[in-house]
Amino acid sequence: MDYVPATMLWLLTIVRIPTAVDTERAAVLRATFFAAIACTLFIPEVYTATDPLLGGHNHVGLVLIITILAGFWQFHTATVLAAYPDEARRRRHLTRGRMAAAVAGMGVIGGFSVSRVGVTNQNLPLAYGAQPGMQLFLWTGSAFIIWVCLSVTHACLKFLPQMRGRAFKAGVGCFAAGCIFMVLALGNRLALGLLEEGLIPPSPIISSLNFSFPVLETLAVLLVSIGLMVPRFRGSSLQVQRNIRSRWLMLRLTPL
Repeated sequence: MDYVPATMLWLLTIVRIPTAVDTERAAVLRATFFAAIACTLFIPEVYTATDPLLGGHNHVGLVLIITILAGFWQFHTATVLAAYPDEARRRRHLTRGRMAAAVAGMGVIGGFSVSRVGVTNQNLPLAYGAQPGMQLFLWTGSAFIIWVCLSVTHACLKFLPQMRGRAFKAGVGCFAAGCIFMVLALGNRLALGLLEEGLIPPSPIISSLNFSFPVLETLAVLLVSIGLMVPRFRGSSLQVQRNIRSRWLMLRLTPL
């Protein structure tokens, strides 16, 4: 199941490559690109193979969380650009997002730098969660991602009634649902980190949390990907229909 989110995000990134030169939509492309890198690095085999290339000691885990933060920062930027036409409100929200991303990045890097994480382990925050630095690493990154997800969900639901087109509304609804599932997945990880210190594994609660996390994560990525793809495919299908109709009308033209 670890390969499903990474595959979906890489496909979504490839689909959105033509928007790279569009200042209003390029943030979504950057967000999916960073998220695809993070999901790829989170695959156990990729994580284990990549860490020695970066010097070992779980440096790949630091790269992973930084790319996740960058991806969610760009999702926040894309939402602000899409939802707020007023330039003053845009600047205010974008500045808030940049400041939150900077604080989260410094907290994550600071927490990692003071932690002892010598043995490569894909579940970095859980494996070394007893250390204060790893607690800072985990909670700072999670708090930023949860804030972005809630902010994006609020903006999507606030402007959903004003949107036109079923495809666009369905896409925005799926995107908001994906953000909610991401919050649940992060809540799962935080709860697991707290419970593993007090419960002796294997515990039914810990087992259920370990089982539900990849399900919640996969659902979140799938819904976000579908939400971003649906409006684009709708526009592409309409363009194809117009091209076919235009060619048919050209064939029916006769000399006066």
